Amino acid sequence: MAELRKAVPIEQTIAKAVIGKEWVVYAKRPFSGPRQVIEYLGRYPHKIAISNHRLFSIDNGKIRFKYKDYKTGEYDKVMELESSEFIQ
Repeated sequence: MAELRKAVPIEQTIAKAVIGKEWVVYAKRPFSGPRQVIEYLGRYPHKIAISNHRLFSIDNGKIRFKYKDYKTGEYDKVMELESSEFIQ
């Protein structure tokens, strides 16, 4: 969290909410053993929430990106969010 806050300004209220949470991890025994778990988890670190080609700009703490509006079926709409809201 400290490194994230250095890189991107995060509102104090959001930071306190995240840091103050007690995180609980639910894990059950793997069905086929530890090797299957490692292979499963190994597929995910390289995936990202939003790819670079969807980002238009990052200026003055605001991020503009394109998205698909599934409600209307329109492609390539552009949204602008404050960086702290984008991270949420």
